[in-house]
Amino acid sequence: MMKKTLITLAAALMIFTGCAAKKSDGKTNFSAKESPKIDISKFDPEREKEALAATPPVIWTEVPGVKDAMLNYFDYFGFCVSYNNSFREPLLQKGLPIHASVITMENEFKPDFIFGWNKFNKFTEFRGEDGKYYKVPADIPDFKQMDSILSDMKKLGLKLRGHTLVWHSQTPLWFFQKNYGFNDEKELVGPDEMNARMEWYIKTVLEHVAEWEKKNINGEHMIIAWDVVNEAASDNATDTNFLRDAGTSNWFAIYGNETFIVNAFRYANKYAPKDVKLVYNDYGCASPAKNKAICKIIDAIQAAPDARIDAAGMQTHIGIYDSAKAFETAVRNFLAKGINVQITEMDVANGNSSYNAMKLKDVYYTWIKMFIDNRKEPGKNGIEGVTLWGVRDEWTWLNSMHKGHTQYPLLFNDKEFHCKPAYYGVMEAAQK
Repeated sequence: MMKKTLITLAAALMIFTGCAAKKSDGKTNFSAKESPKIDISKFDPEREKEALAATPPVIWTEVPGVKDAMLNYFDYFGFCVSYNNSFREPLLQKGLPIHASVITMENEFKPDFIFGWNKFNKFTEFRGEDGKYYKVPADIPDFKQMDSILSDMKKLGLKLRGHTLVWHSQTPLWFFQKNYGFNDEKELVGPDEMNARMEWYIKTVLEHVAEWEKKNINGEHMIIAWDVVNEAASDNATDTNFLRDAGTSNWFAIYGNETFIVNAFRYANKYAPKDVKLVYNDYGCASPAKNKAICKIIDAIQAAPDARIDAAGMQTHIGIYDSAKAFETAVRNFLAKGINVQITEMDVANGNSSYNAMKLKDVYYTWIKMFIDNRKEPGKNGIEGVTLWGVRDEWTWLNSMHKGHTQYPLLFNDKEFHCKPAYYGVMEAAQK
């Protein structure tokens, strides 16, 4: 039985060979320097179905890297990874450099994690832009975990997207409260003091990263982009009320308008290197009302002379029946603002439907092809990078959103990181 299986696998692998190499026509060609490798460019879809059905799935370290297939089209391709929960798996670390060039930490760069879930014990003072001095933490953050992440990514030859600086969620309540919540103070501070706290936080994080880069990699950037503000637009946006309200956002509760968003981009521009991309990130971007709301946010940022926004981050948490055409319209609305687009958190939920591997493959093929059709090119704004929100199905956050219905939203599955048909859909899209 084992002999028969090996013969079948060998026969199937004769359909594919090679590792990624550039052709003069700009497409990716796979030569036979490493084995087994899959030559998508010579792959007949019917034979693919037969091979996938007849053989054990191929492990993700034994196939051409997605990042190489995307190299002709995008500045980077990557995945979201949980540093605390899954990063230590050896097969994950072995495969990430093959398939990705840029990683997004699922949680570990969010304020709660940067602060280490701690409350500080010492104060210092920070001079706000209004000229007044405000109390800020003196003994947090300590950046131990951030430094570990930067070091580990350096070892793997990977870069990072920073996610995220300003968010209504996963930011400690005390950060917004008078006297930082000491003495049971629950009232929120005013905009001037919050400006100082926000500027102090952004300055502290960005300057620490710059110091680490200078010390460890001669100033080369490990973090190539930051989601400066995350998910500030309302899901029920109107022309006049287009932001999350005070019931869901302490930022809005303090400011009452988009000033905090604009100021976040002003401060990020002040302290971030000019070649590090500053991004506004959100979900549901294809909704006409929300798309319009995000365009209003972009307009407000661009109207501030000392603010900078380089890209709209479109999370792209989609379902198997979502329209790529409607999404493409949203992409082009953002591009019309003179900025680029980053696909920041893509996954494909099957929702209440049963998992259909070939349907998922078709979805990935269609959407990646649409991304490629709208890619950034010299002298033309476009999609400049793609990130998938997870590596293998078992780790997806979507199971918590669809309780009782297991989700299969990604390119790889099980502990062996087997390639699903969706992987081949991505690779085929890159050949067209």
